[in-house]
Amino acid sequence: MDIKSAFATNNEDAMLEEAIRGEKASVEEYQDIINETELPLSTKTILESQKHTIESGLDKIKTVSDIRS
Repeated sequence: MDIKSAFATNNEDAMLEEAIRGEKASVEEYQDIINETELPLSTKTILESQKHTIESGLDKIKTVSDIRS
């Protein structure tokens, strides 16, 4: 995430877009690890829970972005 430049410009839309981009990248990484790695069930469950938490946050960020549009 390029947070430094998003805050440097003091542009709220840029900050939201950067947050969305970063959260999407995180979800993709989690999904790749879950799909491509042999994990103990307990570890996989934790990762899936964390991924769902990120997805929930992403949905909230997208809602705020949609409201601002």
